[in-house]
Amino acid sequence: MHRTRQFEIGASLVVILACAVLIVESLGLPPGSFEPLGSAPVPQATGGLIILLCVIVIVGAVRKRGEPPIAENNEVQDEPVAALLLVALTLFYVLLLHLRVTGFGTLTAGYLFLVIAALERFRPRALIGAAIVGLVVGFGVQYLFTQVFVVDLPAT
Repeated sequence: MHRTRQFEIGASLVVILACAVLIVESLGLPPGSFEPLGSAPVPQATGGLIILLCVIVIVGAVRKRGEPPIAENNEVQDEPVAALLLVALTLFYVLLLHLRVTGFGTLTAGYLFLVIAALERFRPRALIGAAIVGLVVGFGVQYLFTQVFVVDLPAT
């Protein structure tokens, strides 16, 4: 099996493990004060959806086992450094949420900006779009969860 496909499978398994931990930990969340479901169904559904998508990635990688790798200019683009950067950014984001350094919207907007910018290799043309997406999604999700779903968010 090609190294990129091995990385896809390995990364997907790590994400599945992280989501399983998230789901197990969410089982202990207290019931909500404003609605009957509480705040546990959101992380559980999110974790379940991410696990499903990872399974799809794994199945796709296994099915392509006999095919030659596709890459631009006949080069294989393995980027473990970029993957490690994204993992580090995600862990740092979670740590900052836990420490309640600033509001959820601000942290999420900054996190999304950095992740999108990193995926776009910090090209100047992509930075404006990354900033717009980060701001809209970060503060939009905060508004949606706190004002519509009435979910307590960390660092809010």
